[in-house]
Amino acid sequence: MSFSFNLPPPNVLGPLLASGGAPDAAPPSGVAVPGDGTALLTPQALLAYCAESIDSVDSQMQDIFNQTQSMTSLVNDVQTLANNVGTYAQNGVTSQSDLENLESQFAAAINAAGGPTTTIGAELVSAAKNLDPNVTFPNSFLSSSSVMAATTSTSASSDDVANAAKALSDTANDIGSDQQLDMIKLQSLMSQQQTAVQMCTNLVQSLGQIDQDIAANIGKA
Repeated sequence: MSFSFNLPPPNVLGPLLASGGAPDAAPPSGVAVPGDGTALLTPQALLAYCAESIDSVDSQMQDIFNQTQSMTSLVNDVQTLANNVGTYAQNGVTSQSDLENLESQFAAAINAAGGPTTTIGAELVSAAKNLDPNVTFPNSFLSSSSVMAATTSTSASSDDVANAAKALSDTANDIGSDQQLDMIKLQSLMSQQQTAVQMCTNLVQSLGQIDQDIAANIGKA
């Protein structure tokens, strides 16, 4: 069964529930009413509204949870890359193959971050250029949605290595800060979910009481 309703915004839903949604009750400010002055909401509409609110919050919570998992994996990759770069701190990168290997790891991290145009992706590109100013990250031959590393350099100095490792450490910290913000958002959504569930529970209980009262008054005219 489907419903088509004119639902009020959340800030006026609570007062309407408090009024019982009775046809002869004055609707809260902001709730549209037809010409006869009766509220447009029915118990079924309110239940549908509550269910939709819960589904919406659940979806947002799942999105944030998935993003947090992805960021946890990314920060581990960045920290591993920083450690790998740091192993060359004393003498720099003297082998072209070693330099290309490190820059391939940069490309993998950039792809995991969503590409070079994302905030974290751009930070990783900058960190890579601290190691090798000549490095670029063109689109991969295998996929237009990913990049690969390309360079004309054959080595990197110990100073370049130190700067790149520091930039990677800063990027890992930035990802951690983003995760903390996501956790705050998740806590807020959990609170909204609890409120919506409680509202729905109260409504069901109220409807049940109304049915009991009607049944009790049958034949008492």
